[in-house]
Formats: sequence, structure tokens, C-alpha cells
Amino acid sequence: MGKLIFRYGTMNSGKSLNLLGVNYNYTQNNKNVFILKPAIDTRDIGIIKTRLSDDLSVLATLVHKDDNIADMVLKKEKDDDKKIDVILVDESQFLTKHHAKQLSILAYKHDKLVMCYGLKIDFLGNPFEGSAHLIAHSSNLEEIKTICEMCGDRKAIFHLLYIDGKLLTNAESGTVIETDDTKYMQVCGKCYNKALKDAENQ
Repeated sequence: MGKLIFRYGTMNSGKSLNLLGVNYNYTQNNKNVFILKPAIDTRDIGIIKTRLSDDLSVLATLVHKDDNIADMVLKKEKDDDKKIDVILVDESQFLTKHHAKQLSILAYKHDKLVMCYGLKIDFLGNPFEGSAHLIAHSSNLEEIKTICEMCGDRKAIFHLLYIDGKLLTNAESGTVIETDDTKYMQVCGKCYNKALKDAENQ
């Protein structure tokens, strides 16, 4: 029976590490795994890796905005003459609502196990398009938990974005790719609101 699972968590919660572990377990059991990643994520293009080690990585097929994921998967099965058992998607918050629907078709019509990993909200507190529609279509929602980077006591659910050491509190887009000048922090609700209030008072 097909499933569409959305595993979500903040940055630095180990989502990519979890994906790599799932990929290893299924491939060790002779399952054919197809790994995808949105092309908009330009970090390590086509490669999924963990911050823990450069040795832990896997190649992914890039998904562009106008691609039909269902067609991509079915075409690959036909070209390879081999059934795809598991579909893993990293950085799935960057998918479109159409991609989410296509993944649901693969899960429920074609009986695929589809597992998506991503953020729920951006640093402005707004839901990503891909995540919102994956939540709507998923049969299972699973949170990958981590603790607040500020207080170290509560569960992290929000992000703060610092650019050159200054907290960014507004922007046209809630998507900013990490660079040497940017730093994201995963924080709890209390620390998130305190940081925003402190920034307003400066």
C-alpha cells in the first residue's frame, strides 16, 4: 500500500541525515530507491549530504518548477525496466503545490512509498508552498525534533536569520540560501518572539 510521508523539522534537526539512513536501509534490502531534490536549492547541486560528514552523501535527480514528478518516475521505470519502490525527496519545502499533488498520485495511485523531508515554515514564520500542500496530501506527518539553539531547553519550531550578525525581521521572500554572511538559528517560540521584540527595540 502506498504512503506519502512528510518528515519535517527545523534546520539542523538531522533531516538529510535521516534521509541518508533511510536510503541506506532500503538499498541494503534490495529496494530500488529514487532520490529527488528541488533544483532551486543551489547548495551542493544534485548532492544530498549531512553536515556531520562529507563522506555521507548521495546523488539526487533535480526537480525543476515545471517538471511533472509523476511522469519523471514512471519514465525512469520504463527506461530502466525496473520498478521504483521508494521515492525520497530532500528540501521538499521548495516544491510547488503541483509537485505535492504529483507525489500523492505516485503514492496512492501507483502504490509507491514516498518520503519527503523539509521545513514547515520560513524565517518569517510563513508556511512554504510545498510543505503546506504536502501536509494536506500526506498520510503520515512525522516531526524530526531538535532543541532551541538559544535556551537549550525547549523544542525548536522557528528560525531566526542573521545577516552579517544582524537579525533580519522582514523581507520580500522568506527564502534565503545560506552563505558565509548568513546564519540561521533554530529556536523555540519563546526565544523567537523575544528576539523579534529585542530587534524592534534596538
